[in-house]
Amino acid sequence: TERCLRREKLLPVEPVGDDPIASSARGGALATRVEGNGVHVAIAKSDSEAAELADTYRRTAGRRIQLRLEVRGRVVYVWEQPREPSPTQRQTMYDCWYE
Repeated sequence: TERCLRREKLLPVEPVGDDPIASSARGGALATRVEGNGVHVAIAKSDSEAAELADTYRRTAGRRIQLRLEVRGRVVYVWEQPREPSPTQRQTMYDCWYE
């Protein structure tokens, strides 16, 4: 995922910083920015772990995170901007996920 974001999408990839929920993902975590919208990516080892990570975000941030939070299989995306990401922002991230 990181290699794809860097080499194919030419995006900066960084550690998630002070996001303890993403940092706890057993498959790793990273942060990037797509078309000006930052996103934290938490990669779980299972669908159930991904669901647990998402539930932890919801418990911590409440309703305000709902439009920014997305679970897709074993990956949890938390977008920076307080609205849904655009279809192209999402597709950029989906293009770089490999099972």
